[in-house]
Amino acid sequence: MYIILTGLIKMSAQRIHKKIIEKASTFKSEFRKQTATAIMTAFGLVIAMAWKDVITDLISRINFVQGLLLSAIVLTAICVLGIIMINKWARKK
Repeated sequence: MYIILTGLIKMSAQRIHKKIIEKASTFKSEFRKQTATAIMTAFGLVIAMAWKDVITDLISRINFVQGLLLSAIVLTAICVLGIIMINKWARKK
């Protein structure tokens, strides 16, 4: 009887351990997705703010300052690269 009970306890402990591992893996995957979404949103906001200044300057005067345009292009490129890298990081299993 003792041997049967010990075997049942071991099987139960193994099932619990397996479920814990599965839940931790699910949590890790969801955490990556949510973190990636938040970071990409922040990059999108940076891009939007950079272009806002360019558009505002263009509207206020016809001959726009090249510095603002260049700044917006560089920031956009950096943020797009950041989004791509975060996306790859989030997809890792």
